[in-house]
Amino acid sequence: MNKIIIVLGLLTLVLTNTTIAQNLKTNRNSSNQHSIERLDIMYNVLESHSALQAIYRYDIYNAVSKLQDSSQNLDAKSQYDIQHILIDNNDWQTTEGAITSNKPFLKHFYKTPGQLYELNEASFGLKINPILNLSYGKDSNKDQYLFNNQRGVRFRGHVDNKVWFDFNLIESQSVFTAQQDAYIEQQKAIPGNGFYKPYDSDVFKIENGYDYLNATGTFGLQISKHVSMQLGHDKHFIGNGIRSLLLSDFSNNYFFLRLNTQVGKLHYQNIFAELQAISANKEANDLLLPKKYMAAHYLSFKPHRKLEIGLFESVIFERENHFEFQYLNPVILFRTVEQGLGSPDNVLLGLNGKWNIFNTAQLYGQLMLDEFKLDELIANNGWWANKYAIQAGTKYINAFKVNHLDLQAEANIVRPYTYTHRDSVANYTHYGQTLAHPLGANFIELLLKAKYKPTNNLYLTGSLTLNKKGNSSNNIGSNIFEPYTSRSSDYDTQLLQGTRTSNTTLQLGVNYEIKHNLFIDFDYAINEQKLDLTKANSNYFRMGLRYNMGQQSLVSY
Repeated sequence: MNKIIIVLGLLTLVLTNTTIAQNLKTNRNSSNQHSIERLDIMYNVLESHSALQAIYRYDIYNAVSKLQDSSQNLDAKSQYDIQHILIDNNDWQTTEGAITSNKPFLKHFYKTPGQLYELNEASFGLKINPILNLSYGKDSNKDQYLFNNQRGVRFRGHVDNKVWFDFNLIESQSVFTAQQDAYIEQQKAIPGNGFYKPYDSDVFKIENGYDYLNATGTFGLQISKHVSMQLGHDKHFIGNGIRSLLLSDFSNNYFFLRLNTQVGKLHYQNIFAELQAISANKEANDLLLPKKYMAAHYLSFKPHRKLEIGLFESVIFERENHFEFQYLNPVILFRTVEQGLGSPDNVLLGLNGKWNIFNTAQLYGQLMLDEFKLDELIANNGWWANKYAIQAGTKYINAFKVNHLDLQAEANIVRPYTYTHRDSVANYTHYGQTLAHPLGANFIELLLKAKYKPTNNLYLTGSLTLNKKGNSSNNIGSNIFEPYTSRSSDYDTQLLQGTRTSNTTLQLGVNYEIKHNLFIDFDYAINEQKLDLTKANSNYFRMGLRYNMGQQSLVSY
């Protein structure tokens, strides 16, 4: 009875307040993401906290609209970026201010350049768009061609400007690189996706491909001016870098309840999620997969538009078919609850920060602590449970005064046994994939990226990835799916211990935008893997057509 009263009270509050639904979420991999980041570095336009990805559409629309109306002397390419962003986030534009199409298709479609169909009523709004990603390519280590055939639909909208919804459905058939095949075979999971089936096609001459479906759906309530909640099936990302050591979007989607409270310079986020200990493809029978749970909160403080600092805490735990209700407390420290329960769970603490400097650069970084003892660290004896991860990165906008030449460098270090737990369930994973860095633990990594836009419609990209990882058939802390109880020693644990594997990947891309969000892509990549004195080289080439979908890397981890 008490639960019914609480729900009715919440609905009454939502339906009687006059707050505009502001929590429609963008796609972190959209073509606009980089434009938003560079505009924020140059002009500090975002009032929202950018480490909490993806950023709300209203915050983006509000920021770039103000920038457009300001007295800033914007160059032609930046003006084009702003127009591109506003077209994709026109939910709050008035009829007079909307960017319209010159010739709508059949009078009802593409009334604005970025929406196939839209309905803008005072009590109801709806946007519908198709999704397409077709590509063909070659891996020098595979006989058959690389192949990607993805089709889908995306729609979002609101009811009475108080309730909102967002839904994406993508059906895919793919042939991946040999390197990606090896990962899928080991983990029984496609990065970022769920259940898959074998796919063969006589038409496209395909054998040993993959058929998989990816759906996300979120329902949101704007409870008050400062508080919102979302219930859905999706994933999250915390950070300002290419990778996240706190919470990334590398894994499959999961069911979650998310609360966001934004007051002044503070943003407080709570996530309560249901995860799966293994992938469905690892379970031979049609059985219910074992569940585990996550509770995470992140408190972000933004004393100045240029500076942002965030504190993160999460706990992963297993219970017999129910959530640990003590973790539902949105303000208590999880470590105190976990200790009160007998310390059975996996608690992680983290710090995130970014600082925009000189209107041309951004410094960012993360520190994640799994377990830590200062006296053992000072002793420098390689105690196994000093488990931590460090990220440091920088972005340089309009590098060397070249307009729209943007550079980024990022380093990641993760100690052995980080993200692991005493059992094979409460590790920091979901559906056979990591919840943080794709490489797991016991590695170092350097990422270098360059983006250049010589014209409004042409995008040139290049990236260099270098990483080293220690591996062994014994448990040396590299495989975060293994319980740390099977370790061979308590001391003399060193970074990169075991047999070292190095991986170097150079990727080059040319993307041309034919019309709004419709791209022709050309990608080339060279990969070299070293194991002791053994080398393995691969070359990849891909070309494709992409519509309303972010660019996917040829080598995704």
